[in-house]
Formats: sequence, structure tokens, C-alpha cells
Amino acid sequence: MTTPNTFSRSWHGADDSSKQVYEPSDRYAEVVPGQNAPLPVEHQPYDAPVSTHIQYDPQQKEPATAYYQNVDGYAQQQQQQYQQQAFTPDPSSPRVTASTPLTSNSQPLEKDGKSATRSRPSWLLAAGVALVAALIAAAVSGIAVWKATETKGAVNCETTIGPDGRPTPTGGKDGEAVTCPAIMGTSVGGAEKAIRENSGLAAVGWRTKDEQHIQLIYQDPDDNLMTSWFGSMFVNWTVPRKVAMKSGDKAMGGTPLTVSTIWFATNVADEFMAQNQMYYLSPNGTVRGYNFRLIWPIGMPDGVMLENFQASPQSSLSTLWPFQHYQDSDGSIYELTLVNNKAKLSDVRNADKGTPLLALPVTSKHDRDELRLFYRDTEGKLALFERDATGKVTEATASLGIPIPADAKLAGFANARAATGPGINTFLLWQDASHAKENGGIRILSQTGGAKDWTGPASDPVFKDADVPTHVTCVNEGMGGSNISGQDAPLLSTSSDMNRCFFQAGRKLKQVWYDGKQWVDLGFVLMP
Repeated sequence: MTTPNTFSRSWHGADDSSKQVYEPSDRYAEVVPGQNAPLPVEHQPYDAPVSTHIQYDPQQKEPATAYYQNVDGYAQQQQQQYQQQAFTPDPSSPRVTASTPLTSNSQPLEKDGKSATRSRPSWLLAAGVALVAALIAAAVSGIAVWKATETKGAVNCETTIGPDGRPTPTGGKDGEAVTCPAIMGTSVGGAEKAIRENSGLAAVGWRTKDEQHIQLIYQDPDDNLMTSWFGSMFVNWTVPRKVAMKSGDKAMGGTPLTVSTIWFATNVADEFMAQNQMYYLSPNGTVRGYNFRLIWPIGMPDGVMLENFQASPQSSLSTLWPFQHYQDSDGSIYELTLVNNKAKLSDVRNADKGTPLLALPVTSKHDRDELRLFYRDTEGKLALFERDATGKVTEATASLGIPIPADAKLAGFANARAATGPGINTFLLWQDASHAKENGGIRILSQTGGAKDWTGPASDPVFKDADVPTHVTCVNEGMGGSNISGQDAPLLSTSSDMNRCFFQAGRKLKQVWYDGKQWVDLGFVLMP
């Protein structure tokens, strides 16, 4: 399979992977959970590789090759920088080794009848440097050719009882073991500088070989967009970092945020590359976007930057690749397509002005035209617009009859119910300030087990410290879109390991996890 050429000017989210360097023979550090994974006692931050400036190519819709110079408001960063951390392994935790161990058959050389003993320290130093470099390159996965697969070698959670009497973490249903995300004990002293009160939030997760990745996007008090990355190999979050935006691309204060994932084909058969597509509003309400890969962790501008899609300043945003949604000043809901065309969703006639928007999959295999779009109708009730793989509106399109506040922000996620078949479980979350004394007012509505009816809304003590108000966002597993040339659409996983949701508690960014049975507190996102 050949690498796709850069798309024409009319495409947003276009692939410019031909400008990147891929090494199919890259080595990956193999971490065996429970044996050689980093200890969760001292959670060290790590820095992903940094590209420092992006220039627009006037002849292309997509950004030109990364140009390394100063970004507006950033210090010059010509070299990759990694935070050095002291780490003392537990005796029961063997050290992490590369998948291809470094070995040498070299023997001390002799010259003039003397053993070359002085060369030994240099040899050891060189070997050590090589090993460290190999581990850093493997762990960060900076040179990116990845295969979308299920996570292997999952850790088994053991039920323990926390101070509040709740299991944390828990086992699965009927005592079955489940994949166990790390429980963080991280520094959050810099939260007041890293994230504004009641910030917009967006999250997406995806799998690459045996690793899991999550990207969070939020806004700081100066209206800069910020991003944090989670890697399962490091068992922690990166430090917050500004998205590398040009001064003219500034976001509206309090902008809504949304993100989803494209899987691009590469020149390696059956291997695909994840690219996250993030959208926000400019100060005048224009839809804007930046794209991210592990090799562009602080962003590159999306092709939508050259368009002028005007949303209401009160509009929410949603995305499920290849579609994005916004509301105009008349209250109409518009859908942006793969080629930067916009279309009015004429079957969504009763959306309330300022409605929240949330796009989720219909089945575990996301066919290109499938969509579930949740919103608030003019009667103040939660409503659903559903479209099948042929683009036809389904009978599920209706009001769900659940009242939600006018200022509510919708969050949600979906899981596949089985390894085969289309069935999914869906969860919706929002905050109702009138119920603030009941677990922070966070309401949970679910549709599981193949039922057509919805259960709830319910609440859970894991949300009891939620700020009022706060946005809520949940990780949606990056599915891409099928039936799109040069792209892939991995099946929605049956695993619960990325069922994470985020909200602010004491301004800090709290993360919680639904293990398939109940909610678990995972602590705070790193903000030193």
C-alpha cells in the first residue's frame, strides 16, 4: 500500500504523511504489566517530541512541512528535550528492556602487549547511551508507524476497599479481572496557571500496537489552548503544553472543544497512523482546527483554517470523523464533511439555541455515514438524531424525554458489547447544578445490553467533588471512518480501559474510570 499523496486544497484533515519519515523496523520497549512497568509511586512527567513552528503553504490546504523556528510566544526549542528523572526500581520489578536487546561480542583490545583497560569505561558509556537512546525513542514512539490493535497483556485489578468504603480499583462483573488503568498521585500545584475555571474540555484515545494513548485539550486563563498526553508505557501524563498556534489563530475565551481521530494508511501494509482532529471557535465564532500526531504533539493547523464557517458565539461543537457539527445564529445545525463542504441537518429541526452537541458511533464499526448526534431540543429535553450507514434517518431519532439544563454540556462514550457484531453500550453525562448536592450534579444516562430504552439518569459518588459549574468530557476511542480511500476504521474495542471521563474539581482536572461495573477515582491529571 502506497502512502497517500497530500490531498487537494479542498480537503481538511488531509494526510501529508509523505512528508514524514517512517521506519517500519523501529524498536519498541516491551513493558510487561506487573513485572517491569514503571512504579506508580513517583509519577514522573515525560515530554513528547516537539515540533516548534508550522508555516502555511499557500498552494496547499494542509500545512507545509514543519519549520523549526520560534513560535509566537515560545522560547526557541531546536532540540528534543526530555525531563531527567531519578528512578529506583522495586526489587520485584525487572528493568525495562528493548524488544531487541543490545548485545556485544567485543573483547578488550590489546596494543603493544598491553590490555586496553582504559577503553572499557568508554565502551560502557557508549553502550549505556545507546540503551537510553533506544528506550527513549521506543517509549515516546516519535517515529510513527503504528498498527491499530487491541491492547495485550492487561493488568488484573484486585479489589481493595478505600477510605470511603468503595472498591478502588474494582474487579469486573462477577469478579472477572479487567484492564486496570493506573491510579495517579500527581502534582497539581500549577493548575491555576494551566487551566481556566470551567474550561472547555475534549479527549480522545487510541491504541498503537501494545500501547494506549489519550490526548486531552483544554484552555488556560489567558485563553491559550493547552494539551496533555497520556501514554500507557509511562503510566502518566505529560506536563501541560500550549498548542503551537499562530497569533491569528487565537481561540475564543471559553471556547467549546471537540476532537476525533483519523487513521491514515502508510506505505506499510496493514499499518495505519493516527491523527487527532481538534476543533474550536475563534473570538468571532469562526470554526477553527488543529491536528496532532505523536510526532506533532503541539499541533499543526487544519485545512478548515482556510475556510470561513461561521458559528453562533454560543454554539457547541462535536465531531465524529469525518463529520464536524456546529450551530449557527439562527439555531440551525450544520455538518462539515471530509471535503470541507457544509450541509444543514434538515432533520434536526428543533434544536434549542445554545444546545450542547455530542457525536457518538452507532455501531462498533463506524461506517462513513453513521452518526448519533445528541442535543437539547426546544422543550429542554435531551434528543437524539441517528443516521445509518446508508445515510438514512433511523427510528431511534426522537426526544429521549430527559430534561437537561440550558447551560449543560454533554459528554459520553461507547464500548462494543462483543468482539463480533455491531452492538454497543453508550453512556451520556452532563451536569445539572440544581442537583449539585447530589454527587456534584453529574448525571449519567446509559443504554446497555442491546436495550432500546435508556436507564437513568443516575449519579455516582466519584463525582462528588465536581466544581459547579464544570464541563465534563469523556474519551472516545479513535475509530476513523470506513469506506474512505487511504483511511482505516478500527473496530470499537470491548475493553473498558479507556472509559475515562474528566471534569474539574477545585479547578484541578479530575479523571475517573468506568470499569464496566462501577466508577473508580483515578486522581488528577498532572499539572505541576
